[in-house]
Amino acid sequence: MFTKNLMKLQALMAWLLMAPGLWAALEFETTSVNGGTVGHEQKQFVAKFPFKNTGDSTIKILSANSSCGCTVPALSKDVYAPGESGEIMATFDFGARTGRQQKSIAVVTDGEPQRITLRLSVTIPEILSIQPRVVFWNVGAEEIGPKEFQITLGEGVEGEVKLVGDLPEDFDISLTPAASDAADYTVTVLPKTSQPGRAKFKVGAFDAEGNLIADSYCFAIIRVARTSNISTSGNSPAPPAP
Repeated sequence: MFTKNLMKLQALMAWLLMAPGLWAALEFETTSVNGGTVGHEQKQFVAKFPFKNTGDSTIKILSANSSCGCTVPALSKDVYAPGESGEIMATFDFGARTGRQQKSIAVVTDGEPQRITLRLSVTIPEILSIQPRVVFWNVGAEEIGPKEFQITLGEGVEGEVKLVGDLPEDFDISLTPAASDAADYTVTVLPKTSQPGRAKFKVGAFDAEGNLIADSYCFAIIRVARTSNISTSGNSPAPPAP
């Protein structure tokens, strides 16, 4: 019995070796797309990943999931016959992101390879730079005087900077363009009170037509300075006993 089963197994293996292979394989032209530095007016980047089923049987794309909700992969269908081509199109919405961005898409199939990672990268220029983001006044440790934020439009951005929306009532806030550079501005903030508190206000960049293209908050905080080794009674500590 054992010999008979062994012979059947050997015959099956020989048939599988001689029979034409039925396999599915998804081959991408590229698995990485670099969009370089985009224009400051651009709001999204679309990366395309063409592929082909180079196998002998139908292949199905089971899923295509991105690493971030800001990136949405799209397929016209999920089943591809042998020799058929397709494309995964990934749309990355920038939102408020700046700098170099990298996103990935995990593709799972029922063929080979079962899992493929696609990557896209892009550099988003900063439209509006604010330094610092927060200014502080330490009541009891310094005079309550004016403090400044330096505002700069990004390279190649044509427009102007303005204060946006309602301003906090407890602060005097003014914006002044720099005389030497049309891209630089100074926001001066002066508290009207020394009472602890905090406030925020918005600064916006507007294009030549007056459209808001970017905005960001500045923060102002009045706080009580920390002290140490101070007697709560106001008396000096007694000298050590002789």
